[in-house]
Amino acid sequence: MTTPEHPYNPSLFDADYYGNRARGGFGPEIQWDNPDQQNQLAIKFAVCDSGGPYESILFVGCALGAEPLYFTQHGKHARGIDVSAWAIENALPDAKRLVRLFDGETMPFFEDMQFDVVAAFDVLTLVPSPMVDKLTKEMQRVSRKRIIVRGIARETGNDWDGNDGVSFKYKSLKQWMAMFADQFVLELDGHNDRHEHTITFVRKS
Repeated sequence: MTTPEHPYNPSLFDADYYGNRARGGFGPEIQWDNPDQQNQLAIKFAVCDSGGPYESILFVGCALGAEPLYFTQHGKHARGIDVSAWAIENALPDAKRLVRLFDGETMPFFEDMQFDVVAAFDVLTLVPSPMVDKLTKEMQRVSRKRIIVRGIARETGNDWDGNDGVSFKYKSLKQWMAMFADQFVLELDGHNDRHEHTITFVRKS
């Protein structure tokens, strides 16, 4: 695609995206009690746990709040933020107190280094530049120890590679590695044969 089919707009992350697969979105697997959802949450918990001890975690792009709810149930102080007003208003009942709306760029309601870990799973390819530049600086500001991101690392040469709520571009592995270089360094890059990378960064000493 040379032009975005669905230009970035938070309103596109709506009821049809969360449950009806609109614009490449989710189906029943988004529901809390779906086995696929619980499996994904267990994978994310294991990834975060593998980096070492931590008490608090912030999820950027938390959708309906499954991540902060699961991590809270497993003994962590967890919070989530999302650009979707629909998702926050319709968050899981037990997650409503854990999540809040944000503008996709800034987090003035959080203090410097407030969270041990800041995580963004399958989110940052959806955020357009230069918006993502501001967001990644904010993620560095509020993280005390680590930043964990997951996404596809692929350089296609296409202007737009697909739709996931909004039209997105893949990032190259070099772009992923440079994303948090101001204050963090690479600690671990786990990846699979589908070019999906889960990358952990640690704060520079």
